[in-house]
Amino acid sequence: MLVLFVVANGLLLVLILLFLKVAWVLSLVKILLLLVLNLFLLYLLFLILFLIDHPVNVSFFGAAWPPGHLSSSHPFVSSLHRYFPSSPIEAAPWATDAGYLSLFCHVPSLVFGPGVSRVAHSSSEFISLSSIRLYSRSLASFILDWVGFAPDFVPVDPSDL
Repeated sequence: MLVLFVVANGLLLVLILLFLKVAWVLSLVKILLLLVLNLFLLYLLFLILFLIDHPVNVSFFGAAWPPGHLSSSHPFVSSLHRYFPSSPIEAAPWATDAGYLSLFCHVPSLVFGPGVSRVAHSSSEFISLSSIRLYSRSLASFILDWVGFAPDFVPVDPSDL
């Protein structure tokens, strides 16, 4: 099959050369382009023949992110909850880097943000602007408090917005 392909392409090149009625330089350019096309087709043929003998086997093994864990009595959780008192503390069924950070790097890690978890990353996902403003103010205050700059902060009340 491969020999037949090579012979057929060689004959095609000879026929094209016989019927070319343009300047010799242009003919050389066309010949080079045809040679490149033939090499590409030859490569595809080799690839097809290889894949016939070596079929591709694709398997999906699922995600492999480790779950994170941080005790609700950890100072990070209690301090964060001080600035987000109405936010639920819950496990989430999606993967993040928090598991790697907490299990392998021993960095206390939580995943949180504005919005509602039940619509996160869905076709109807949304976040209200007031939620983003409240989240931004509370997060900035939490960070300042965590590093020791605002120990007497009063949590942001959503009605302040």
